[in-house]
Amino acid sequence: METPNLALVGFMASGKSTVGRLCAERLGFAFVDTDVLIERRAGCSVREVFAAQGESAFREMETEAVAEAVGRNRVVIASGGGAVLRAENVELLRERCVVVYLRVEVGAVMARTEGDTSRPLLARGEEAARQTAALLESRDPYYRAAAHAIVDSGKSDPVTTADRVLSVYGLHAARRAPSAERAS
Repeated sequence: METPNLALVGFMASGKSTVGRLCAERLGFAFVDTDVLIERRAGCSVREVFAAQGESAFREMETEAVAEAVGRNRVVIASGGGAVLRAENVELLRERCVVVYLRVEVGAVMARTEGDTSRPLLARGEEAARQTAALLESRDPYYRAAAHAIVDSGKSDPVTTADRVLSVYGLHAARRAPSAERAS
């Protein structure tokens, strides 16, 4: 059996791209961000896809991007924040990857995204924290169900978070390795 890929799932601003790049570098794997795959195919930003085609069309593109990413070998995948909302994406990720949920609290999300206008589902204005908390809370069960392991990414720097991710990746990858056959 080949070495499993590493997939990072979690809410926006949980560190999937930053931590994913660090993990890929240390593992000697390629790094793939499914949102970047979508933007390349669509020829525009995720925000523009949402605005022009709607969330449903975006989710279709996301499923194609997840399938493309997991079809590669020796990659670290940063999935979009909503990728786990589709069972087919979760199935693909869990089949080909060790999936790690980068858990983050709403306060960290708000701090990390201050001034960021590129995220189509990020609430703005006075209700931003409440709306973001509600969205995070609604997605948490999906992230937990998709993941082989959970790493808290909100209170650590990216390097420390990557260390933790690689530690759990190593444990889970070792469990997936074929065991030596016994002589009869």
